[in-house]
Amino acid sequence: MPASRNRMPRVRLAQAGLVVLAGVLLARPAGHAAGRFTAERSAARAWSDVRSGARPPAPGDPVARLRIASAGLDINVLDDATEENLHRLPALSRQGQSATGGDLKIVLGHRDTHFNALKHVTTGDMVLWDTHMGGARYRVASVSVTSPEDVEARLETLRGADRLVLVTCFPFRYLGSAPDRWLAVCERVR
Repeated sequence: MPASRNRMPRVRLAQAGLVVLAGVLLARPAGHAAGRFTAERSAARAWSDVRSGARPPAPGDPVARLRIASAGLDINVLDDATEENLHRLPALSRQGQSATGGDLKIVLGHRDTHFNALKHVTTGDMVLWDTHMGGARYRVASVSVTSPEDVEARLETLRGADRLVLVTCFPFRYLGSAPDRWLAVCERVR
């Protein structure tokens, strides 16, 4: 009997330790989700002001709205794909042109958050791209997976026509840094 009494405090201590560990492991994703929710609400308010013409876009404001009904995606897009911006929302890469001009728009987003819905995108899907200067319709011309080293060369082959390219990591369900890149090349529909 005395031996089991000595084990009880250790068992309870181990149980308490597991509860604390679980709390720590769950707190980070919950914090990220709360941050994304706040960023999306803030961006929605800013987009409403910008889209209505109440004010021009300011740094950190969305510059476009991306909609792919077939994938259930309807999200604001920020200018400049910095690490900070990509934690908030998808963002335009500076490799392409601006949201409202130029021939190649490259939108980057994280596969495990804002761009997770892209796993449902297939060739032929319609993509709506809306800016404060008007909207455009695109059709997904191709979906491909490539290595991170080959993305730049692939994008170079796409210049010269009005295209929208969506880029995220692949596979969509992967623990850690995903090894490949998923690209959807969208051609303008006139």
